[in-house]
Amino acid sequence: MPVLVKSKCLRVVRDDRMRHAQFLTVKLLCLMVLISAVQGCGSIGAMAKRLNPFYSANDLQSLQIVSSKDANYGYAVAMDVVFIADPQMAKIISQYTATQWFEEKKQLYPSECPGDVCVQHLEIMPANVVNVSLPDKYRLAGSVLVFVWYLKESKPNRFNITRLQQAKMTLQYSTIRVENVK
Repeated sequence: MPVLVKSKCLRVVRDDRMRHAQFLTVKLLCLMVLISAVQGCGSIGAMAKRLNPFYSANDLQSLQIVSSKDANYGYAVAMDVVFIADPQMAKIISQYTATQWFEEKKQLYPSECPGDVCVQHLEIMPANVVNVSLPDKYRLAGSVLVFVWYLKESKPNRFNITRLQQAKMTLQYSTIRVENVK
């Protein structure tokens, strides 16, 4: 009799292990289906990217503005750093000149961050160095554009800094220099 009891106990333990193994197998299969769905579906994939704290749609890590003492003929320079998450909006906005942008932005984007477009307005005085604080969700922006308003419009006055890691903009008398410093 005691041997029979031991075999029942062993069978019960084996049954529990089998159920647990089957449960883990089902969990693993569900996880694999979920991962394939996330990779295959754009909206779910985009949501997964937004939830990943290490994901970044752009390369920007920092932005520094250096203004010479005679920048913009000695007057303050108006700048907008525009973070755009929507690719369709990026195509439209990237066609604007600085003049068009500054004239139409209030009508198009009445608030600073209306969803997929976040505008950070700066006014840089001559002879200043400004390390720009990037907005909370700047990593979601697939495009980062800078519009600069000089008294006399210099060309170019719109800059795409999406692929720069440590962007440095130097404001000079009538020109603007953009570079990636490491």
